[in-house]
Order: sequence, then structure tokens, then C-alpha cells
Amino acid sequence: GGSNIVTGKVFKDNDSDGAFTAGDVGEGNVLVKVYRDDNGNGLIDTEDSLIDTKLTDSSGNYSFEFALIGDFLVEIDTATLPAGYHWCLCWRHRVDGS
Repeated sequence: GGSNIVTGKVFKDNDSDGAFTAGDVGEGNVLVKVYRDDNGNGLIDTEDSLIDTKLTDSSGNYSFEFALIGDFLVEIDTATLPAGYHWCLCWRHRVDGS
């Protein structure tokens, strides 16, 4: 099988528009985890497999590359966010091996 990539960016959404736009700031050194959604419920729980963890780069970017297929969940470790941050979003990614 080939490689599959899940990428993203952790940032402070200064204008609260839900997208990284001018004036927003990427956050480095934030711990990001990717899980395989083994039970298919769309939630990170004890039945799911932790695939990998990484820290965001200085611009807030992260990238995971793996040969697995399936549904994947990305979690931001809120304990590693800068002081005053309290929000976390979990994304579900489907990787079909195409």
C-alpha cells in the first residue's frame, strides 16, 4: 500500500471565522494525536488505536503519514495549548487507500 497523509494547522482564530486568514496566528509546540477510529463511532475512546503523535511546527502545521486505511480522528492536546486557550476540535478523516 501507498502512503496516506493527514495534515492540519493549529492556530488562534483572531477573527473567529473558522478559517486561517490574515491576522490569525499559527501555534507551535502543540501536541497533536491521530487515532484510527476502530469502532467507527466518530469519537476518540478506549477502543481506538493511537497511531502517532507530533508537535506542531513553529507555524502551527502538523502532518502524519502512514500506510493504513480507514477512518481517523485527530485530537489536539489542550494541555499543550498556550495559556488562555481552552478550545479543541476533533477532525475525522477517511483514508481509503486511493
